[in-house]
Amino acid sequence: MCGYFITIFLQANRFIRKLAYKLKEKLEKYGAKVFLTRTGTEDLSLYSRGQVAVKNDCDVFFSIHSNARSGDETHRGVVVYYSIFQPEHKGLMEELGRAAAGAMGSIFQCAVTRKGNNGNWDYNTVIKSAVDGGVPMAFLVEHG
Repeated sequence: MCGYFITIFLQANRFIRKLAYKLKEKLEKYGAKVFLTRTGTEDLSLYSRGQVAVKNDCDVFFSIHSNARSGDETHRGVVVYYSIFQPEHKGLMEELGRAAAGAMGSIFQCAVTRKGNNGNWDYNTVIKSAVDGGVPMAFLVEHG
């Protein structure tokens, strides 16, 4: 049981990397074992990031993304995506989104699931990969 797993979006800026390291530090103070998929500029596919959580027998997969459309006011703020197969986490995801938005001086948009094209899988590959591998809780926090 590793507690938490944090991954960083491929094109993450310095702010996101700094946030990931701060979260890692805070979570470890509470006794969580935290893995980062990347510590530098290495390239790891979205699917592979979720698989790192699976291979390390993680309880939680937490991915931080920066919305590339942040200049668009309709995509401003924090959105939390969670697995279509884990609807019981909606309340927690909303709390997490509000807390993240407050910490960043931003607004909370919503906590939502997103289905793949045929409706039978998670649209977000990082979430799908972790959930398919048996990770009990997988979510993505996106800020724009």
